[in-house]
Amino acid sequence: MKILFTTILVLIAFTCFSQIPTGYYDSTEDLSGDELKTALHNIIKNHTDYPYTDSETDTWDILKESDRDPNNSANVILIYTGESVNAAQEWNGGSGWNREHVWAKSHGFPDDSQDAYRDAHHLRPCDPSVNSARGTKDFDNGGSPHSEATECNTDSDSWEVRPVEKGDIARMMFYMATRYEGESGDPDLELVDYTGTDTYTPYFGKFSTLIQWNFEDPVDDFERNRNEVVFSYQGNRNPFIDHPEFVNSMYNIANGAPVVEDQEFSVTENSVSGTEVGTVVSRDPDYNEITFSILSGNTDNAFSINASTGLLTVNNSDALDYETTTSFDLSVEVSDGSLVSTATITINIEDATGFSPIASIKEIKIYPNPVSNILNVDLPEFYTVEIFSIIGEKILSSKEKQIDIHQLDAGIYFVVVKDEIGNTVKSGKVIKK
Repeated sequence: MKILFTTILVLIAFTCFSQIPTGYYDSTEDLSGDELKTALHNIIKNHTDYPYTDSETDTWDILKESDRDPNNSANVILIYTGESVNAAQEWNGGSGWNREHVWAKSHGFPDDSQDAYRDAHHLRPCDPSVNSARGTKDFDNGGSPHSEATECNTDSDSWEVRPVEKGDIARMMFYMATRYEGESGDPDLELVDYTGTDTYTPYFGKFSTLIQWNFEDPVDDFERNRNEVVFSYQGNRNPFIDHPEFVNSMYNIANGAPVVEDQEFSVTENSVSGTEVGTVVSRDPDYNEITFSILSGNTDNAFSINASTGLLTVNNSDALDYETTTSFDLSVEVSDGSLVSTATITINIEDATGFSPIASIKEIKIYPNPVSNILNVDLPEFYTVEIFSIIGEKILSSKEKQIDIHQLDAGIYFVVVKDEIGNTVKSGKVIKK
């Protein structure tokens, strides 16, 4: 019966993937600050509680579904290391993985009879020795790499998680500080802006770092699916996964300007109108919609930019004459409606003499999307594929048609296809699961 019940819940969760129930957040409309926090608390409190360990459905069962490896249904993914291990190896059997309380249980709820102790929204599968090493340390940047969780840094009183987990951790901590407000015997959990918080107090740090992590690491499909699975059991959601912008609104964080950096692209001279050059990468820390525009440097209206996506395309092919101009420095403005940032976008014009014609953009296909391990690119001979992070950092370059990306963290990446001389002929986004 336990197995059947679990299976049914999982099927429901995946069927409803990323589907927020209609009206779930209606009471939060136009609210901010303490009013928003109160409204969210009232929405997510009184969830269905499951035992920490039991012969019937318990938190072990929930985590086996919420943290299941999408590439191996028999395994779970461990927090801090990213390892995939056998889900059946529960630590209460003497080996395998155990359960990490992301908000350390000693900070407000030391007894497994308390709801917060058993709340799956902040429980994660973890390697036991790594769990012990993190202990009750606050979250912050800095320190030295841990010997086992090598992408994590630690010092005497803080723990910096892997880049791919920073947003996940932040949103779990904001959930806990919102869900538990001291009612009905619950602890009143609060985030503070320092590390070295006293054990056995309901305080945890570091607030400003968690704000930063929420922005740096956007919500991904693994996190969304996890939210759905826990919701299918507990009946409450993590609002900051559904709406990460709630964080800044709830804490009245001053509106920040969009983040955009200088970037560089290439295009072949006299490329036809509409040829894709590349996408200007930018994000807004407040999750506002952003718009793009070209301020200067666009001689003879050589290029146009999509105001919503930042995609640069050729507008006037006659302006791309290598004998006259070898590069353009466009000043591009990014606006969130009230604040703006600018960056210099360099577009190099390449002399196409002696090279074969650029392959049709329609002939170059990038798939699957989303992708787990192998990204396929229908790539002409001598062409190159480059993959960039969401902030524009080049991750890898390849001339292969099948690219192994299993080592990349889950998230959004930009794929750029370049011809023999480095001209961008196609670009697009892919989601790494």
